[in-house]
Amino acid sequence: MARKYIVLSAAVMLLSLSAAHVAQAATAQAAVRTDPKCALADDKVGCTCAMQNGGAVDTDSRGNMHWSYPERSINAFAACMVRNGRS
Repeated sequence: MARKYIVLSAAVMLLSLSAAHVAQAATAQAAVRTDPKCALADDKVGCTCAMQNGGAVDTDSRGNMHWSYPERSINAFAACMVRNGRS
């Protein structure tokens, strides 16, 4: 009887590890879908969320890249950030 519980416990642990791996793979896959305009951005998730919500990418006189989004899109931008693991 004890062996059945050990096997069942091992199966439950394996399933929970598999679920964690799937979640990690989904996060990695989301990072692959970075907007092409954001390839050089330090914050690829924030930049991509901004682009998806009507944002723009600009470069200043020093060559530093900055992204922005319209104020009307703040809720959609925030929801995108949360979907991508940011709070």
